[in-house]
Amino acid sequence: MGPRAGDALKGAIRGGKKVAGEAAEAALEQGAKHVGTDAAEEAAETAARGTSPAGAASTIAPNSTPGAVVPGKSGSFAELDAKAVVGDQLTPHHMPQAAAKFTRRGDGGALVLPHEEHVLTRTYGASGRRIAREEIGLSFREVLARDIRDIRRIGGVKYNEERGTPPTA
Repeated sequence: MGPRAGDALKGAIRGGKKVAGEAAEAALEQGAKHVGTDAAEEAAETAARGTSPAGAASTIAPNSTPGAVVPGKSGSFAELDAKAVVGDQLTPHHMPQAAAKFTRRGDGGALVLPHEEHVLTRTYGASGRRIAREEIGLSFREVLARDIRDIRRIGGVKYNEERGTPPTA
């Protein structure tokens, strides 16, 4: 990895403080099983020290259904999927994608996104299958960092707890 790529990866991890919120933490916890506890803890600590880039204010709007997910809510895919409301156009986005097989599908970390943002992610649909093949051999941490950068590309800082409205549901 060249110096610019290394700096980009470090910046993504450092800046990933709350982009994926608990999803990043849950994913890191699950990743500890695959990359080792020390690496997962280091990634979590690095993310916790990170800073957010300047950006627009939050546009996260709560869902009116009690107990339902809202954009920016994070947790395991199974937990979020179980709270989904049919027709609300919200969907849990695996981070890293389930096709990478770092975790079982339901146990993987996820971040709730509006459908129109989910389709823009680098791992959605056919793009996701291609990306999974290209990223074979990358570490959990490297793939998660790419996913965090991707969410920032799509949503700016609106999913950052320190810059936007923290998810409450």
